[in-house]
Amino acid sequence: MFYHLIVLLQKKYRIKHYNTVAHSMGNLTTMFYQMKYGSNLKLPKLKKQVNLGGHFDGIVGMDDKINRNYLLASGRPKYLNASYRYLLKYRQNYPSGVQVLNIFGNKGDGTNSDGDVSVVSARSLRYLLRGKVSSYREIEVKGAGGQHSQLHENPKVDQAIGRFLW
Repeated sequence: MFYHLIVLLQKKYRIKHYNTVAHSMGNLTTMFYQMKYGSNLKLPKLKKQVNLGGHFDGIVGMDDKINRNYLLASGRPKYLNASYRYLLKYRQNYPSGVQVLNIFGNKGDGTNSDGDVSVVSARSLRYLLRGKVSSYREIEVKGAGGQHSQLHENPKVDQAIGRFLW
């Protein structure tokens, strides 16, 4: 579906570059597209990628458990879910030179999560994109404003995205 949207925009508006802002499952949609088509020189190229509450290595209660996973010294998560293993396998297709802003929440209630996505799962993006991006920045939103669904309602998050994109 994402592929068809990019091709449509390319044909109709002749775009050569684009930016993405994704929340939750939209992050995986963006990443799976990049791992499949990111090295295709005939398609428009991703320039900037904003991730909100990205569950790159699991969702709490599904394939991730509270406070189980952790990042190794290399930045790689100790436990890898199936989606993360797939993304890791095809990371060479991710386009080089992309600027990335990764925003994630931590409710501060001891779960080290936004309620749905662990901090480790969100931060696992750095290891996945190592050596591929021109810049990578993380913002951790703490407290009630860091709850998964509140990330895209948070004015400070909106301001950070605006500064990053423009």
